[in-house]
Amino acid sequence: MKAAEPVDSVLHRIAHHDGRRSRNSPPPADVLREAVSELDTAVDALYKAQARLDLMGPKTVAVEAVHVWSEVRSLRTHLEGMRRDRPGDEVPDDGCRTGLQDAVDAVEVSRERFARRAREVIETPP
Repeated sequence: MKAAEPVDSVLHRIAHHDGRRSRNSPPPADVLREAVSELDTAVDALYKAQARLDLMGPKTVAVEAVHVWSEVRSLRTHLEGMRRDRPGDEVPDDGCRTGLQDAVDAVEVSRERFARRAREVIETPP
């Protein structure tokens, strides 16, 4: 859970609209650049945490940790694609919000599943 904490600030800036931009507008280029950088760090931390869970278990929690790591990687890849596809310093509006929302939703769902499995282990240790 601690390794995934930096992802929260990224999600708020790019999807939950911290700041003044319109709800339907894509994140500006500088926000995308910063988000990709932060997700690079988060992906590394998540990989290390997931590897520890692979060794220590339980398996159900380790499997969910892999999903979190994978979905955060996918979000980073999506944001990198948005940066590459932009003309000049702007991000295109068409379709990017839907793809971004799908990637954000996948991260949030994977984190919820991980938290649920971890809570089950805490409440009823194997």
